[in-house]
Amino acid sequence: MQKFFAAACAALVTMASASSAGALTIRLQASGVVDLGQDDTGVFGLAGQSLIGQAWSFVADFDLSHAGYYSISTPFVQSQIYGGAAFDNVVGVAPAPALAQAAFTLNGHTWAFGGSWYGLLNALIGPGFDFDQQAVREFDPAGGFDTTMLLSQEDSLGPFPLVGYIPPAGDLCDGRLCRAQFSIHERTNGQLTSHVFASLTPFTTTLTAVPEPATWGLMILGFGCIGATLRRRQLKLTAG
Repeated sequence: MQKFFAAACAALVTMASASSAGALTIRLQASGVVDLGQDDTGVFGLAGQSLIGQAWSFVADFDLSHAGYYSISTPFVQSQIYGGAAFDNVVGVAPAPALAQAAFTLNGHTWAFGGSWYGLLNALIGPGFDFDQQAVREFDPAGGFDTTMLLSQEDSLGPFPLVGYIPPAGDLCDGRLCRAQFSIHERTNGQLTSHVFASLTPFTTTLTAVPEPATWGLMILGFGCIGATLRRRQLKLTAG
């Protein structure tokens, strides 16, 4: 009976590991200050004011289990993880659900966008330079808001491997030249209105793997179960 109990615990941990590999979420986080930019319409509570010197932060989640992926090698080596309604009619690509849930925060105000139209993690390496780029974009082609967050690092890590990879630990801007931009525009009746545009200096940029809540639950239950088994075994040995 005790062996059966231990085997069941180990199975829970194995199931959690398999679930994590099959439903991997990549979290892109960045923070820094604004180099140049203006809040034209008060999106961040600063209507008509300069954004220079304002602190900002950004977070986006990319669900790799529901994303498309491709890699090409000529003339540059490029890997791209993508999703959103923009890719629903691409020949040979299944309809892709939203790739990213993202939020940009500045001056205590947050602009959240789902990336339901377009989301992208991109890595490019070419002759004489390395370049990584991560972007989230939300755009209604029939008219509406066009919101884009772009982060790039030069002399970076090169192309991403296949979907399901574990991102490298640490700050992607460490020892590299990093740039970023954030913008919100509105298209109404053919007219383009700028709400916010900012050139950003990232202090930190990280990619991390984020286990699904269900995966965490299985993992915690499995290890708790193993701990209980070891405790029972220890009590039995003490009693004997």
